[in-house]
Amino acid sequence: MPSLERCIDFLARHCKLLAGLGLLSAILPALFLARLSIDNSIEVWLARNNSAFATYQEFLQRYGSDEFIVVAVETNAPFSEEALQRQSALAQRLRAIDGVERVWDLPSLAHALWGSRENWPDAARQNAFLRNMILAPDGSSVGLFIWLKSLQGAEKRRAYVAQIEAAVADSAGPDFRPHLAGAPLLNVALDRASMRDSMLFLPLAIGVCIVLLALMLRNVSGVVAAMCAVGVSALWTMGLMGMLGRTLNIVTVVMPTLHFVVGLANGIRLTSRYFDHLSSTRDQIEAVRRTLRECLLPLLFMALTTAVGFASLIGSELEPIADLGLFSGIGILIAFVCAIMIVPGLLCLLQGTTLPATRPRAPHWSGRTGRLMAGKRWMGVGIALASLMLCALTLPRIRTESNVLKFFPADSQIVRDYEFIGAHLTGFYTIELDVRGKESSGYGVSDGFKRIDRQLQEQPGVVRIDYLGKDAQLEALASDSADSPLAGLAERFYWEGGTDAGFRLCVLVNTMASNDFYPLIASLKASAEKNLPKDVRWNVTGVVSLLNDAQAELVRTQIGSFSMAFGIDILMIGVLFLSLRAALASILPNLLPIGCTFAFMALRSVPLDAATVMTASVAIGIAVDNTIFFLARFRAERRSSRTQEDAVEETFHQIGSSVVFSSIVAAAGFAILGFAGFQPIAYFGLLTAATMLTSLAGALFLTPACTLACKFSERA
Repeated sequence: MPSLERCIDFLARHCKLLAGLGLLSAILPALFLARLSIDNSIEVWLARNNSAFATYQEFLQRYGSDEFIVVAVETNAPFSEEALQRQSALAQRLRAIDGVERVWDLPSLAHALWGSRENWPDAARQNAFLRNMILAPDGSSVGLFIWLKSLQGAEKRRAYVAQIEAAVADSAGPDFRPHLAGAPLLNVALDRASMRDSMLFLPLAIGVCIVLLALMLRNVSGVVAAMCAVGVSALWTMGLMGMLGRTLNIVTVVMPTLHFVVGLANGIRLTSRYFDHLSSTRDQIEAVRRTLRECLLPLLFMALTTAVGFASLIGSELEPIADLGLFSGIGILIAFVCAIMIVPGLLCLLQGTTLPATRPRAPHWSGRTGRLMAGKRWMGVGIALASLMLCALTLPRIRTESNVLKFFPADSQIVRDYEFIGAHLTGFYTIELDVRGKESSGYGVSDGFKRIDRQLQEQPGVVRIDYLGKDAQLEALASDSADSPLAGLAERFYWEGGTDAGFRLCVLVNTMASNDFYPLIASLKASAEKNLPKDVRWNVTGVVSLLNDAQAELVRTQIGSFSMAFGIDILMIGVLFLSLRAALASILPNLLPIGCTFAFMALRSVPLDAATVMTASVAIGIAVDNTIFFLARFRAERRSSRTQEDAVEETFHQIGSSVVFSSIVAAAGFAILGFAGFQPIAYFGLLTAATMLTSLAGALFLTPACTLACKFSERA
């Protein structure tokens, strides 16, 4: 291809200039990094393009914000004078925070309900409204319920939560031990944990990669060139997110590590082949030319196949998953461009005029394993097929999970707070029944709500059920003057618009396994169908319902993205080599590492959730790279009139070290993330490291067997 040769010649002759331009280009994206922020709010994960999300938004417009924070105070004497004074002082300070709409506390509610009655504590203990919200049934704790205004934006949410946390912390005492829970608090905890662990473990992963690169390459210029190339590509990827106003979340926060570690493979392969050619030619430009002639097309197709794996996520309705697919796909292509522009030129600049001593290439140990597998090709294929079938048997054990508390260590403060509040006071999530009809339907709806209340009370996880009309005294207070602590309560449960009216039933539930929410929602729907008047319209909404929809979307995304990416990548291999046999030879080496990754998830009880949804896309991109690199070199060796076995052995002598080095460096870098306390980052690191190692094993043992079994052995 004359045009390709001219391109290679241009890149070789101007490699130093191109390296300088590539490094200077990093200035532009670096200017936009400050715009990046992190947002793990629940709303980020709700699918924007479906009717259920639109219904939820309409619900919020009618009844107001459903964001709240619960403060549970562990105390031996909740009705003592000191405890009541502390509660009042804390409530007063909380009401002064700009983002707080209303605070329910025991002293103010007791005064509104019973005035100055001396025996009000006895009445409070028996009051259904206070129980499981303001008072624990066993008297071990007392609560404050903080209603928040609609919090627009992650920065405001973090600021308000920080003020609430500070106020609560200042109120703590020996017999006044507060615990916090609530969706806004959980969102902020996710922001802090994901950012903290990514900022800690990204440098550690990079440091491990640098050390391993230095030990393997034993050349400072090679380490510097490879690190500079991936550094520039990572800056461009994250800078683009800042330019376009995207935010980071528990999925995209790992992108810098992902691109840095995976991108190193390009630098390692270029560096390894450059020094091999330089040792024989003694001419830098010619060494660059030969390196690019050998590596340019394989690296390009490796980048394209990996990008396709990520791009398959773009179709997801969940914005974080779509962003991961879009910017990771773009980032992989940028990493290819940066490697081609920067690595050869920097190697020449840093090498200077000092050339390495001429030395014969030492045979790589992978050549012997390759020849062994070439001779036992059908045994290797049979073992791979049997292994794949065993992996498939584990797939039904993979479970889905949407309980974000599982993302934190079991001994973390937020988990302990949630466990205490769930066990001693109240629930954290709401399932909403929104009923609409004529105003005259109110009596029938109220009666239906009472029957639904009785049927759901005994359901696992249900803490309390609230609706207007449940308590006549509260209803009267809710319509009282603005000075009443319950003023505005009616508007949260009843809505009028023209001739229509809306009625809300709120089911407050405790934390539970995600699969337990499905039968609860099904029970609520069945009860509503049976007990509500036939002339009203109703639907079940709320964050819990939408998160379950999002969980189903995650599963669909995983299956769809893997199927599409795998099919396209195998097709691209066939196009690259213009050979159906090459495509067939690629199927098992690329499918088995992914099967092993999912088997690992099943056997280690790693759930399929927002953190692990990227597994298939990462796995297919990683596995394909080594296959392409092997097939390209193997075809070149066969065209040199070598026998099949000799060609396999010589292929590994040429590329074995770079394949092993790049896989081990990447696996070690990702494995460091496994030590993170934040489970999404830890799972991502462990799963990706495992995929790297199984992909390496597939490249060394399975790819040569499949290549010869499919008779991919051109001599043209």
